[in-house]
Amino acid sequence: MLRRNVLIFHNAALGDFVLTWPVAVALSRVMAQSRVKYVTAGEKGRLAERALRVEYADVENGWHALHAAAGAALAEGPAKLLSGLQLAVVFAQGDAAAFVENLRQRAGEAPVIVLAPKPPGGTHVWDHQLAELAAVPWLASAVGQVQAMARSRGLCATPPGDAARVVIHPGSGAARKNWPIERFIAVAEELKARGRSVTFVIGEVEREQFADTALAGIRATADVVSPNDLVALHDTLTASAAYVGNDSGPTHLAAALGRRVVALFGPTSDAASWAPVGPHVHVAPFDTTPETVIDLLAGPSTFDQG
Repeated sequence: MLRRNVLIFHNAALGDFVLTWPVAVALSRVMAQSRVKYVTAGEKGRLAERALRVEYADVENGWHALHAAAGAALAEGPAKLLSGLQLAVVFAQGDAAAFVENLRQRAGEAPVIVLAPKPPGGTHVWDHQLAELAAVPWLASAVGQVQAMARSRGLCATPPGDAARVVIHPGSGAARKNWPIERFIAVAEELKARGRSVTFVIGEVEREQFADTALAGIRATADVVSPNDLVALHDTLTASAAYVGNDSGPTHLAAALGRRVVALFGPTSDAASWAPVGPHVHVAPFDTTPETVIDLLAGPSTFDQG
């Protein structure tokens, strides 16, 4: 059987997922005759398909046997993909020893590259990826080139959005990572006063995190959208020119899409390791004022990162 399946295994949050994308783009370029697929949650897979034009296999559809005892039966779909495996890359979360061993048993002669997603303190996750790929020089070189492209012009080729529109996502996976909501509202009010259109992205997490009075203040200030999946979030971001948010998955996505991004990183967030990457990104601390955020959005075409 012709082996041309390149599988990338990832099972973590959106921000972590977006930060793996240079690997997928590099593999798609270097192994252009192969089928590059993410094996991940279906919603993230559909996002990668939309943003990167790579395929995906839903990790919930028959892949569980790789986490079970050795020799457990694998569903037909995964078994077929592994029978044609050319290369596997695993972003290993937690104790993945059993998963990796089971995968290697089924991989035949196909290489299995295991990467630890979490970098050591003070090292950005992309630099950590390159260090871990040092033993695979051809892939390290390709990933490095894609990272450089992402920093200069964005990772995903998307058309320019509405130059007047700014998206604000005031939430995150943890309330401690959230810049005060009244400051986001102040940013929105000033942007509108300057003729910009503002859209707040509010999802289920934000509805749980914020008091009703805060949500009412958001609705009174600007338009509110609630994308029903990550593809809809992608489309909301690509329709805009700029973005303001916290240490969150949507912030990483906006940066990857090449949007002008101001990311508010508080004292519990590690910007040195997890800063979003893009051509127009500025990472700002929590003591940043709304006025400064406005200035950054209106500043030079490329922001300093860090």
